[in-house]
Amino acid sequence: MSVLPAISRLVTVALVATSALVGGASEALAAVPQPVVVPHDGRIVGGRETAIKKVPWQVWVRRDAHDGLGGFYSCGGSILNAHWIITAAHCVTLDNGDVAPASDIEVYSGIVDVRQFVYLQFRSDPLAIVRHPDFSEDVYGVYNDVALVYLDNALEWNANRAPIALPFDVDGEEWPRNGTSLTISGWGATRTGGAISYRLMSAVIAAKGSPTDSSQCGKWSVYGLYDPTQNICAGTPTGGKDICQGDSGGPYAAKVNGVWTLAGITSYNMGKCGSTKWPGLGVRVTSFQDWFVPAPPNNVTWSYAGSNATVTWNPSTAATAWPVTDFVIYRSVDRGAEWTAAGSVDASLQTFTNTCPTGTDCIYRVTAVSGVNDVDGPFRFRSIPSAPQSLSVSKVTGSTVTLSWKPPAQLNEDPIQDYQIFWSTSPDSGFAPIDYGSNISTKLTFPRPAAGRVYFTVRARNFVNIPGDDYGPDSAVVSVG
Repeated sequence: MSVLPAISRLVTVALVATSALVGGASEALAAVPQPVVVPHDGRIVGGRETAIKKVPWQVWVRRDAHDGLGGFYSCGGSILNAHWIITAAHCVTLDNGDVAPASDIEVYSGIVDVRQFVYLQFRSDPLAIVRHPDFSEDVYGVYNDVALVYLDNALEWNANRAPIALPFDVDGEEWPRNGTSLTISGWGATRTGGAISYRLMSAVIAAKGSPTDSSQCGKWSVYGLYDPTQNICAGTPTGGKDICQGDSGGPYAAKVNGVWTLAGITSYNMGKCGSTKWPGLGVRVTSFQDWFVPAPPNNVTWSYAGSNATVTWNPSTAATAWPVTDFVIYRSVDRGAEWTAAGSVDASLQTFTNTCPTGTDCIYRVTAVSGVNDVDGPFRFRSIPSAPQSLSVSKVTGSTVTLSWKPPAQLNEDPIQDYQIFWSTSPDSGFAPIDYGSNISTKLTFPRPAAGRVYFTVRARNFVNIPGDDYGPDSAVVSVG
């Protein structure tokens, strides 16, 4: 098969042009034939109806087609925060290549059935649309296919309407890896060439390849048409579950540390929904979030004068679409288990003074805020590491003990600096460090510190400086003797 005939069937899956709902919500949505090259259409193939509370970040993006018949284009999107929606750039692009005026677009949140568009409580009107400056599309692909929509009135959160997290807590150069479970959702077609769905559909598929591996994406890989830094390709080994016409702009959602996180934005396929040879493609969010969310500040440190902590940092020099407006400082009094906002300062400042409660050791982290990430953003520092796992006694002799363990489940932003073994003759108190120098191995043999039954625990330390105690939480306790 030649490359060009395949490419000529390229279909963006975010938009489906439909007739108006004549006579109200009871009329059917009739599909309009799509152009051959990059038509805007799409719906979940192989999925099932789902409740919006399962994917409360999902929104329906409706754009006026200006066809004189009340027709419109249908896309999806995801809620980032109370004012900002993220979607595909081609969803907000007119046929002449211009960005659609905000007055052409309506956003509906908290709905399951698109016929609910007649109810104003679900509708939000955009004030502004920001398309990626390098967006382009041709018969070979769609590039930088990401846009932001700013809503006039702030969204209010409930069980059916909530934001999705951005992937700050992952390694963007590696994630999502091949096999990562992804939930797709939308009102797109359930088969190639079909009409959009009234009802919200979802399916679970898996990432193919990774940012460092472009070999898993079927014929996209064979013909060199898949950019692993720009795109996610995803599907199932047997096919049959996929994005389709009308799903564009919608989410590829994955759980990261138990939090639903936006991994991708539905972009396009080859016009064969559910194909194993040509799996659907999405925008890889980790490659684009720095476009609209400022990078975290650098060199966050703090020092004490009595109970007053002075926090300092250096602003990041990385460029974003929006300038930094403020720095928000968060404080934890329990080694990073919970964080609360301690205050904020203008972007022109790089210092903040805070009173730490008596009897506690405070740690701090700082985020840069722009017009988009007005809720939070990537932090420096994120947290100390969690407790080492699976501590066990590997070997005991008359004079030595060998312990082994697994690294913490969450290392967060900073690598492990060392591990420290603590011992006691009581399982509940009196633990003291064993002095053996720095150790980054997860197995250690050391002199037995006392006769009789002795209890051990291990902690991990990274480069977050906690005055007086810079280790993370204790592992489970094991004993010898």
